[in-house]
Amino acid sequence: MTATSIDCPNCGAAMCARAASAAKGDLWPCLYCGAIVRVTGTDGSDALPTVERRVSADVMARVRERILGGGRDEAVALCEREGGVSREVALASVDDLVKSVSARAIASQNLNAVGCLFAVAALALVAGGIALVASDLPFGWVGWILAPFGLLNLVVLSRGIATSARFLSAPRATAEVRHVAHVGTQPFHGGVEVYSLAVDVTPERGPTFHGRLVIPVRAKNAARIAVGLRVPVRYRTEDPTWLRYDAAADPNRS
Repeated sequence: MTATSIDCPNCGAAMCARAASAAKGDLWPCLYCGAIVRVTGTDGSDALPTVERRVSADVMARVRERILGGGRDEAVALCEREGGVSREVALASVDDLVKSVSARAIASQNLNAVGCLFAVAALALVAGGIALVASDLPFGWVGWILAPFGLLNLVVLSRGIATSARFLSAPRATAEVRHVAHVGTQPFHGGVEVYSLAVDVTPERGPTFHGRLVIPVRAKNAARIAVGLRVPVRYRTEDPTWLRYDAAADPNRS
């Protein structure tokens, strides 16, 4: 298995996944330090990134801020204009990060034990509410409150439930962090800090491969995110570039 991503030669952050496989001499921006990187080579196995020039890191901070705020088109335009890259590359770079750090992506993380408990409780509220509505009990009207409330919670948890179900049989691996890049704050569930991690992934079976893991972290746990940290992950065998933090398997998660 070849490397699934490449790192910025200037700061070490994991770059857009397409930069490794579309190595044709194009210029790619590092959305963290502002380096404009030319990638040469024939495929991801021998991609050679070199820094051509740099733009202000503040510019890329503005790009990330717009991404987290839902301003995808503004982020693309800013990346294209200030980074001096093609629109195709700007779109690929921005969309690569959008897929991982949007509120939708954060909501689709694997459920931990508490999340699973909430999902079961929500399902019980829906079932209990329906049962009450269908009953002849004098307080059966309460079911009209319980069922919609449970359904609302299931909708909120739906992406996490879908991810957990999909990855129930996915291969497990351990990812060791080799670089930490702070993306910004995602105003989701009261706000979480989002980090992009360049990692070496060691599957239970098979060779180690390189990739990127985007992970939301509560402020109280941010100090844990450091080089050398080992975290459990799951990945798709058909697309190992798509990594998910396996919260349920992390004994140190709080």
